[in-house]
Amino acid sequence: MTTIQNKKRETALVRKLGDSAQPGARWIPIAVFSQLAGITKRVARKIARRTTWRGAQLQVRKVPGRGGASGMLHEVLISSLPPALQVKWHKLQQPASLPAGVEEQLAELREKYSPAEPRPWTQEEREARHAAHSRLPTSVQLRGKRRFQAVILFDSLSAIGSPAAERYAVAAKEAGVSPDSVRRWVELCRGLDRGDWIVALAPRHRDRELTAQAPFDQEALEYIWTEYFRLTKPNLKAVCRRAVRFGKERGWAIPSYTTVKRRVNAEPHPFRVLMREGQEAFEKLYPTQQRDYSTLRLHEIWCCDGRRADVFCRWEDGTVSRPIVITWQEVRSRVILAYLVARTESADSIRLAFKDAAEKYRVIPAHALLDNSRAFGSKLLTGGAPNRFRFKVREEELPGILTQMGIGVIWTLPFAGRSKPIESFHRQYAEAEKRLAGAYCGNRPDARPEDFDEAKAVPIEQYRKLIEETLAEYHARAHRGDSMEGRSPREVYEALLPQCAPRQPSRDQLRLCLLAADSVKLDPDTGAVRLLGNRYWCEKLAQQPRDRAYVVRFNPQDLTEEVAIYDGERFVCEAPIIARTGFKDSQSARNEQRARRQFLKSQKRQVVARGDMSKARAWITPPDVSDALQAEVEKAVLPAPKVVTPLRPVRDYRPEKPEEPIISKDDFLQIILDHDQRRAGEG
Repeated sequence: MTTIQNKKRETALVRKLGDSAQPGARWIPIAVFSQLAGITKRVARKIARRTTWRGAQLQVRKVPGRGGASGMLHEVLISSLPPALQVKWHKLQQPASLPAGVEEQLAELREKYSPAEPRPWTQEEREARHAAHSRLPTSVQLRGKRRFQAVILFDSLSAIGSPAAERYAVAAKEAGVSPDSVRRWVELCRGLDRGDWIVALAPRHRDRELTAQAPFDQEALEYIWTEYFRLTKPNLKAVCRRAVRFGKERGWAIPSYTTVKRRVNAEPHPFRVLMREGQEAFEKLYPTQQRDYSTLRLHEIWCCDGRRADVFCRWEDGTVSRPIVITWQEVRSRVILAYLVARTESADSIRLAFKDAAEKYRVIPAHALLDNSRAFGSKLLTGGAPNRFRFKVREEELPGILTQMGIGVIWTLPFAGRSKPIESFHRQYAEAEKRLAGAYCGNRPDARPEDFDEAKAVPIEQYRKLIEETLAEYHARAHRGDSMEGRSPREVYEALLPQCAPRQPSRDQLRLCLLAADSVKLDPDTGAVRLLGNRYWCEKLAQQPRDRAYVVRFNPQDLTEEVAIYDGERFVCEAPIIARTGFKDSQSARNEQRARRQFLKSQKRQVVARGDMSKARAWITPPDVSDALQAEVEKAVLPAPKVVTPLRPVRDYRPEKPEEPIISKDDFLQIILDHDQRRAGEG
């Protein structure tokens, strides 16, 4: 019965279509539209006025007819109907006209939805797309490269005139995909420059491994972060075990240890260093300033410092102690000008060592780089210097020896050994002192050898002879320091003595490496990149992990340009060169200190903000009274004894009785008699 009714309804619909049902007709009345959609005419008219229905934008027009008072009829464009209604309308047409109508409709749809003629990218589009492609993960870029190789193979086969189907099949077999995939890749590259193919072929979607994450309860995350990021450096596995144990009662969703470890390692490197290593390690994130020794003239700066020996020596008077070695060094050539072995670091010992150096080389320096200690800051040496760290500068005080000679005093930073070039030379003394077995005590208590005995102290003359042998060997050995060019300090000194002018490396020596890329590892502390004697650094490098090798791409013709850092195929950042500054360039030193403070302050603010957020979240969230740890602590409390001994004090602490009663005996009896009389009268 239902089939017969449907046929009658379709026949009536075709009869109503009339001329509009012919293949050339594109507009249908509202009545036909209502029957196609299965709705009433009233609803169809409302839809026609709204012009949107089931996600399709209907095109409606008014034509003259019997449309009520206005005499207008509404018609709907067939191609604007949803695809399902268009197919339904074509099925209701006469069989003879169906192929023509379908062809016409397909041609119209093909013209409407066919892609436009491919065009090459503009320069702005190329820069934007290439920049986005360089930041894609390495796995995504490798997939794009494999597609690029298949397209290149297809393009090379077309040059020899092979059929298209054969070219698609060969390229698909080589790439291990279907020919339809290769055809789709070729269409993506059509109309583009060959240099843009690899960018166009990179997958647009993100890998699931980059988006999917295991569920991690926020309270559990905060607990693990609070327990792990401590200066005591707790083990992450132990923290996770405690979190799992506490989370059973609280219903925490905690992923596996591997996932937690990956989330912890994803934290910025400065945050992890400050929270677990401390302030000293945190300050090492900013690279130190590197001085260019080639800007100095010979004897322009002398550096002096004192070092306590790691050897016990016996002095001429029989006393035993660790001597102090006062050393003066010429900074440009690294030559040790003079030394003095003294009992203590005093202004006299420093003065005598300076006198020996001035007499031996017959020259005085333009500047003296001194340690910031009381001995070097004494008025005997630097009296009248306007920028001394200690004591007050008075107009009436006598000028010191260095001040009177016109030697400018440069003070090193307190507790910063890297600001004194002579600190690295002290390793020569430390290594030579290990030859004195028995008297060598080590540089710290836990490094003291077993055979050490203070009674085995060596004579002071033997120690002076050891110092002389060490200096002779040091002056004749090739030095790898800045601007030394592999020569010994004596050779550098003799070469610079005639002209007393700085000597810089030539540009030809900087062009020894012709490679455009190199694999390097970041500095463990600062994250800086070292390349051909230069250092490159930016803030983002300090946040990168140190457990992998990075690819550095640079311009071999100009190493002063910024280098690009890649993690595999993924672009990380661009790092500028850390320019060398003159040894006396105080302005660059101030700029470096300002930049260093700003960097450390910004990183510390981020860490403090994270801590404040955690504290605020903990303050908002009420504590859980059913804490498993608190229950365990209460169970661990020892029981109190049930049998006790009464305390019997010797002194009676009870209050003393008053000497006189508050009410006398007669008054009390009178009150009782009056009370009895009142009761009797009432009865």
